[in-house]
Amino acid sequence: ALLFGALSVFGLQGSLDEVRERFLKADRDFSKLSEAKGPAEAFATFLTDDAYLLHGDSHPVTGKDSIRGQYANFPKDASLTWKPTAADCSTSGELGYTMGTYTSREKNPDGTPRVREGTYLTVWKQQEDGSLKAIADMGPPKPTPDDSVGRAIVRKPIRVETSSASDFGLSFGRLEIATKGMDGPGHVEHAKYILAWRKHAD
Repeated sequence: ALLFGALSVFGLQGSLDEVRERFLKADRDFSKLSEAKGPAEAFATFLTDDAYLLHGDSHPVTGKDSIRGQYANFPKDASLTWKPTAADCSTSGELGYTMGTYTSREKNPDGTPRVREGTYLTVWKQQEDGSLKAIADMGPPKPTPDDSVGRAIVRKPIRVETSSASDFGLSFGRLEIATKGMDGPGHVEHAKYILAWRKHAD
């Protein structure tokens, strides 16, 4: 019985690793298309029609066409690429995420190179034809040590996705970050978030 249990766990883990690799491959292909044809074409190809772009300090950008418009004026001599470093997903492979680092290269007005780097997280959902498409993407700036000191953070979800077996879920939305002032009312900043949830044995 112990041997059977050990083999079962090993088999499940092996299968899950194979499923995760499918998400990593989709993300790598996404980056390759961005490098070859630009981010506007890549996002138009790999995003669902109702996808969300959770970048910067602005409100979430909703819809593939609107997101493609964000990159419409991306310089032809610039590039945006990324490299996934981790992935997780439901055992069925219908829902998951990839995360990693991105690099944006362009030129300053004086012709000198300008390189920006950061982290990202992309939420993927399997489509009816079996392909994986991104339903949300975010690339937050690098955090500072005092990002959460003296702040009250409230999450306001805008979308929740769960696997059919209810073993895995992803939620994303807006953050309201209230900072207390020293001698009076503080101010509220806005940001975005993505949370991944996995059901445990208990």
